[in-house]
Amino acid sequence: MKKLFFLMLLSFSSLAGATGARMISYDTKADFTGGEAKNIAITSDGFLKPAPTRTLLFESSELFIWSIAADSKGGLYVSAGNQGRVFRLINGEKFEFFKSDEPMVFSLTVDAADNVYAATSPMGKIYKINQSGAQIFCDPADQYIWDMKFDRKGNLLAATGGDRGRILKIDKKGQAKVIYAGEESHVRTLCMRQDGSLVFGSSSRGLIYQLTDEVKPFVIFDPQMEEVQKIIETPEGVLYAAVQGQTIFPAAIPRTDGAESSAAGMDMTDEAEGEEPAIAAQLIVAEKPALSSPTTALFRIQPSGYGKNLWATVDDQIQTIAFYEDNML
Repeated sequence: MKKLFFLMLLSFSSLAGATGARMISYDTKADFTGGEAKNIAITSDGFLKPAPTRTLLFESSELFIWSIAADSKGGLYVSAGNQGRVFRLINGEKFEFFKSDEPMVFSLTVDAADNVYAATSPMGKIYKINQSGAQIFCDPADQYIWDMKFDRKGNLLAATGGDRGRILKIDKKGQAKVIYAGEESHVRTLCMRQDGSLVFGSSSRGLIYQLTDEVKPFVIFDPQMEEVQKIIETPEGVLYAAVQGQTIFPAAIPRTDGAESSAAGMDMTDEAEGEEPAIAAQLIVAEKPALSSPTTALFRIQPSGYGKNLWATVDDQIQTIAFYEDNML
């Protein structure tokens, strides 16, 4: 103990001649992202929060996972790879549920009776799969089928693309009716709103439209980018849209508050009250706009149509978004 105490005295005496104590504060997102985050989410304003608990549900040698859907009995369906394969996961076990002749299954969905619908591409077909087997439910002329949603009446809506982006309404007998045919090459994502209207995003011009039975399709938001990847809605009617592609804005949709932001643990609250400022007022436009590097951005769109960019980056690509807590993406 005496030797140890003597060594400690020597250490303290040597430190006494050094510079005085310094206080260093780490309180921004840039400060924390230099380290290695383990089970921690770093928010855009520099707060650290416990990250969502992660459990490995599915692992495969396939290069891509295209779509995931769940039935009412806890079964999980995963389309993966470039061999048209759909897997089913239940009670921790995985097995091949369906294999199509087409190489990709970009979209899966499940109806109220737990029938699984798989949309294949290219030369898109929609298969209906149940205990009786798989059969072609609808075989449209469209090359790609990107997304599927059910409306309130049980019709299946399909977002398609190829030469021309369309939305099909398919009845329970598999008969398809075109309810939207645009000038762009793809309709990429569908979102059924709580009021029964349909919101969808396109590719090439990257616009977000709304469609109702009474009103023709109209643009509700233009993010000034090329492709809308995913749209989801909160119970309050607020939309979140993941968008990617080149933009005419030189700084990849800059934030006016000067802050950087992170997709991990995205907090969706906003201290500002009232309406969001128009997105056009937030963006800095050069006198001679030029296309920037490919960019991913996340937008929040109020029911009034005003939008705000929450996060933008050239390092990652958001493929899809979902809620994992009441107030978190």
